Amino acid sequence: RASNRGSVRARVTTAMARRWATWPLAVAWLLHALAAASDCFVGDADYKAPEQRTNLTVHGVSMPLGLVPCNWDSAFLFNSVAKILIQEKLGVHTNVTFTSSSSWSAFYAIGRCSRWTNGSDPGCGPPQDFALRHHVLLETWAANLVQDRDWFGVNHPQDQPVYCGEFSFTGYEGHFLRSSTNQRAVFTQGSHMDNYAFYNGSWYDPAQFFGTRIEDIPTDKLEPCAGENRLHNPSLMQPMKQLFDGLTLDPSGKAVCDPSGYWWLAPACSHNASKCVPWITGGDGWQVSMTMQRALAHSMPIAVAVAANWGSYLNITLTYDVTFYSWEPSLHFINAGPREVTFPLHSAEEWAVGDKRSMMKKIVLKNYVGKPIPQAAPAVHYLITSLDFPLSQVMAALKEVGEGVSYDQAACNWLNRTNIWKPWVQAMKCPSGEGMIDKSGTHKPGWKFVMNESQGEGCGQCEPGRYSAHYSQPAECVADEPCFESRVCRECPAGTAQVRFNQIECDVCLPGTYQNMTKQLHCLDCAVGSYSNSSGSHLCTHCGEGRESRENLATMKRVVVDGEERWAFRDGASDGASCGCTIGAWENGGVCQSCTDEMDCPGMGHIFIKPYYFSPADRPGYVFKCHGSSGHRCPGGLPGTCSKGRRNTSVACALCEPMMKAGSNGECETCAEGDYAPSILLVVVLLLGMVFFYRVVDVSKPAGTSSAVLMFAMAASLMVTMFQQLGVFGSINLQWQAPFSDVLDFLSIFTFDLEYLSLDCMGAIDPFAKYLLRVFMVILFVLIMVLIHIVSVLALYRGAFKERMPALVGSIGLVFSAFFISIVSSMTAPFMCLPHPNGMRTVRDYPDVLCFHGGTSSRHFGMVICAAVATLIPVGFLIGVVWVVWKLPEKLANGDTGFLITFRFLLFRFRPACYWHVCIFLVRNMLMAIIPAIGIQTAQILMLQCILLPYLAVTVRTMPLSLYMANCMDILASMMLCMLLIVFALFVEDSQVDAGSMATVCVVLLGLGLFGVIGGMVYAIFLRFLRRGKPFGYFICHHKLGAGNFARLLKVVFQQATQVKKKVFVDSDDLRDLSTLFDFVRSDTETLVVVCTKEIFMRPWCVGEVCTAQISDTRVVKVVFPAFEWPDQSFIDEYENNVPDVSSLASFGISVEMVQGCIRWLENQATVFFPLEVSNDTARQLLTILTKPGSLREGFKTTIVAQQESVAPIARTTTDSGGGRNFILADVGSIEAACAALVLHKLLMPIMNDPPIVLQSTDGLAATAKQICLICTTGAFRSALVVTSLALIAQRNLAVLPLVSETSFRFPTKDMFADICVSSHAVLASRGVDMSGEAFIRIVARVFKEIAIEFNPQDAEDILIMRSQAVHMRLKSSLLRPLHVDLSANAEAANEAMEMDMEVIYKYGVTVC
Repeated sequence: RASNRGSVRARVTTAMARRWATWPLAVAWLLHALAAASDCFVGDADYKAPEQRTNLTVHGVSMPLGLVPCNWDSAFLFNSVAKILIQEKLGVHTNVTFTSSSSWSAFYAIGRCSRWTNGSDPGCGPPQDFALRHHVLLETWAANLVQDRDWFGVNHPQDQPVYCGEFSFTGYEGHFLRSSTNQRAVFTQGSHMDNYAFYNGSWYDPAQFFGTRIEDIPTDKLEPCAGENRLHNPSLMQPMKQLFDGLTLDPSGKAVCDPSGYWWLAPACSHNASKCVPWITGGDGWQVSMTMQRALAHSMPIAVAVAANWGSYLNITLTYDVTFYSWEPSLHFINAGPREVTFPLHSAEEWAVGDKRSMMKKIVLKNYVGKPIPQAAPAVHYLITSLDFPLSQVMAALKEVGEGVSYDQAACNWLNRTNIWKPWVQAMKCPSGEGMIDKSGTHKPGWKFVMNESQGEGCGQCEPGRYSAHYSQPAECVADEPCFESRVCRECPAGTAQVRFNQIECDVCLPGTYQNMTKQLHCLDCAVGSYSNSSGSHLCTHCGEGRESRENLATMKRVVVDGEERWAFRDGASDGASCGCTIGAWENGGVCQSCTDEMDCPGMGHIFIKPYYFSPADRPGYVFKCHGSSGHRCPGGLPGTCSKGRRNTSVACALCEPMMKAGSNGECETCAEGDYAPSILLVVVLLLGMVFFYRVVDVSKPAGTSSAVLMFAMAASLMVTMFQQLGVFGSINLQWQAPFSDVLDFLSIFTFDLEYLSLDCMGAIDPFAKYLLRVFMVILFVLIMVLIHIVSVLALYRGAFKERMPALVGSIGLVFSAFFISIVSSMTAPFMCLPHPNGMRTVRDYPDVLCFHGGTSSRHFGMVICAAVATLIPVGFLIGVVWVVWKLPEKLANGDTGFLITFRFLLFRFRPACYWHVCIFLVRNMLMAIIPAIGIQTAQILMLQCILLPYLAVTVRTMPLSLYMANCMDILASMMLCMLLIVFALFVEDSQVDAGSMATVCVVLLGLGLFGVIGGMVYAIFLRFLRRGKPFGYFICHHKLGAGNFARLLKVVFQQATQVKKKVFVDSDDLRDLSTLFDFVRSDTETLVVVCTKEIFMRPWCVGEVCTAQISDTRVVKVVFPAFEWPDQSFIDEYENNVPDVSSLASFGISVEMVQGCIRWLENQATVFFPLEVSNDTARQLLTILTKPGSLREGFKTTIVAQQESVAPIARTTTDSGGGRNFILADVGSIEAACAALVLHKLLMPIMNDPPIVLQSTDGLAATAKQICLICTTGAFRSALVVTSLALIAQRNLAVLPLVSETSFRFPTKDMFADICVSSHAVLASRGVDMSGEAFIRIVARVFKEIAIEFNPQDAEDILIMRSQAVHMRLKSSLLRPLHVDLSANAEAANEAMEMDMEVIYKYGVTVC
């Protein structure tokens, strides 16, 4: 609004600015006022002398009435008239507070604005203690003051100026000429120059009637065109150019003037300036654009110029015979007799686009008073409201002023010449529309209406709610007798009202309205639910009269909303036909009942059922909800409406018409020939699947099943289970959108929901019959499986039914365990009831069946009985499974692999240690299938989550499945289900989440789960058919105590050989789970190398590896040590007694009979006889044999012959002649010790330039030797090589690094030292070494003062590499010290030194342990 106020100031009309053109006018008016020495009405009876006059009290301050005259002559005259009447007739002091330069600043002043001259920020709404001293504003010319008054009403209603009417004449500004010129033209040629048509240069020569040409006017009285005026303003000229092509502008967009530079010549006379009629304006070019447009539009020969100043403007117009800009009423040009030139009537459309060729709009001249005046001075308010002058009298009075009379004297002269003003001050003679008032009252808008003349002090307009009635005293006036007549403002009686001022009667309330009170502004519309059918009603009639109940009744009417016709509440109803049931109610037996949320009751008793709901046509209030994704079958509408093809006599449109099937969007389609295909295809698939299941169970062997086949079977089983679980999830009553709803519909078949098979196309099948087929389908499966078994046994096994019974039990059990959720779900189907708004419940899968309704004769009761009987099937199966799990340990302890084979359908997925997990698996599935029967969505989701989360935790903790990837798939599937339940929880009924987004999230989660499972199946297929070979070329089967180091050596030799491309399996490196050991042999190994040592057949795991290799056709080769003897027949026959632990293999499907057979089978497999001495040469020979798999046929035998070691690079055979710096000393007579030395040697070769050389029994210690690595094994200090070498090492004072190679190795004790003392002396003597046993034990004691490194080849490979690097670092460093043993010390000193060394050894030994 501030910008509007700024625009108000910017839009001050030219008339305002031109009327107050000079301040001398204001000064003259004030001087005239001071010069009036006497009042106008002195001597009149009602004259109020100055001492009788009073001030006003405004905002608590006593002050005279403030007049705000605008700075133009007519405003001065009107203010003088008002001042005389207010002071001398009404007795109120007045003063001129200030003279305003414009209407808007005076308007802000009487609006109590503190900065009224600032148009952009007038300071309106100041504090309440800011008293208003400007009260009366007359003759405002600004038309937009109405907008400002409205702005006051919104922002400052307490200060809003009060409108007091307008003058009967209007203000006008425009084109004028002298009256004498016009008369001369009329008399001489009949040309009316006061009409624009006679200025058309094409027909007339208007210049002939004007005695002045443009050259007659001195240029010093004119403003140049290039001066600061509107001719020089491109922003005014360029828009005019767009309207009139005849306008010529210079390149800068300014008007082109004549050569003198002072006149713009219209095109009609631009060729001959003498034909131009001069037109003069003042200021900055008032209305120049208007005059130029008229000249262009009407071919007027006009020459336009702007006076240099106000004096020149007056001088030219009064001296020269020209046309000029002026306005009226006006004093300045009155002596020239100005006459308006008329143009076409005002066109608002043209002026709106800047086209000003038509007349200007007449300006209404309005009067205002300040907000407090009607209350503080009602008589003044009435006077200002009544103030009016005929224009002729105004001009006459102004003419007197022009002749030298003051404004006050001219006003007084006018008042004395006419009585027109007397009604303005006769307060008690009230005209029509008014009534007598008491100004002392406080009634809004400032007075109190009175009913007799004794209380009245004036007249006032009758306010809304009252009417002006005739009043006389006495009531009937008699001729020639005194009678006081006036009018009073009476209150409108009940049944009437009126909202306008100055009314002589009240409006009678029309039908549909009423008014029960007096003095009201409006008649009230009858409220909704009532009506009035007569005029002048005091009250309305309620719709419920005459009815049993008034509840839910309303008056309504039809309306159109967005092109749709609807009922809407109607107030002001004029007849009872508008009464009916309200919106949200429907009529039932003459009573309006509230509609439920499922009903749409638009009004007047009509009822529509919302989509996804249904009610019978004969019972509209009996509403069912159409649950599930097929809820589209209930499109809504009138009761009894179903989708196309649906029976509206069935419950919730559940059934299709005969020989029709459910289609898309809830509609039913006519059955076609191809609709039988799904059923036939399902039967064929089931039969083939059952045959396949049976055959797989029949031929599979637990010990011979590869990991790839097992992986595929687990993934397929997990997928079937996941589909059934999702089918259970689909039982949760949520309204899903596509595509997830379509997925759930399809997966419902995994819960044995046969609706997907279009059974309705086979004839009208009762829901009870469908349920019987569903619930006992498992019995049908069993019967078919029995038939398959009979045929298979007769055809393939010659009737060996007893022997083949495990195949029947396994195949039936496999069907039961795979579809356990579906079986249980079919049993619980009658208990999955969904609620309806009418309080009924229907079976979820059979929505036409009412739950627990109709007693024992109902279809639901029959379903419940069938379900109770059929429940024995899954319960019995679960009990059987518990019995199997309970009996399994006992059976396995007895080696009963037949029991395992019979029930392998339960256990094939699980690790032997987690066989019990099958119970958790089935209990989880049973509980998940039962949960949907609860019926409460939140409870279903919560309980399913409570089942899945613990199961997931147990799975993660125990990893129960036999394959690691299968555990990962199971965990991924469980996580996917848990996340789906979280999404389900967000989508429960009344949820505000986006259904489409949630459906997409569910599909993504399902896709992730399926991706994991299908990925597992693809990986299994890859392993089985597409993998190039097996990852392990060799699997070393060995007894750890007898050949653990040899197995390590063999693996190191294989790894360092270039001809071996694949990995070598050693359990210490590659085994993470003992239960997967046999699977490595079965699925991932090409050649099983059996290291035959004494105890090999005493180890069940070794025997199990051989049996697995036999069953899986894995190549086997024996490496026979010299001490190995093949078991005799009695050992094999009594194997179970000789090796009791063999029963532990039963959990892997390996029986004692299988073990006995595989031992006999192994005897004939390829055999390599290994010598007693282990060396690099023998290892290379073994490598050469094993890397030629073509020769390793059954019955192949060969012997490895040990040869003398060469000098380099493995060992030295010369004595004290050249060689390496580092050596390895070990008891090479022990195969395990020799293997440990060779393993260390081979691990150090890649990282050392001079790797230590292994000393053989025939080697001597080279002269270059500096550091010795001693392999510490049990019995090492009884070895001749070790004892002799240590003596030589001590004599040569070399450094020794002890390496502990056996976990059973113990540091020497006192007793052991005594034993070593005796045995070493004999060994040294036999070798010709002169050294006592006491000296040797000092050498041993000194060796163990060096910090030893543990180097056990049976540790994991990465540990061995780390230990070999530690050996390398010790050999490189200077920390390894020579022995420095004093071999010449006497016995006592030697014993004392040994005691000290023993203490160090014990302390170090404890630290190592």
